[in-house]
Amino acid sequence: MPNAFNTILDKLQPVIQELKDCVGTNQSLADRYAVIAQKTSMRMQQQFREID
Repeated sequence: MPNAFNTILDKLQPVIQELKDCVGTNQSLADRYAVIAQKTSMRMQQQFREID
């Protein structure tokens, strides 16, 4: 029984690591897109003020 459990853990560990890496990548992309969205919003507001 312990051998079966260890075998399952050995197979799961790379999958868990890959998921962890994907989550980190997604968080990094989300942070970058949030900065882009904020800059876009600020520039649009600036243009609206210039028009008024």
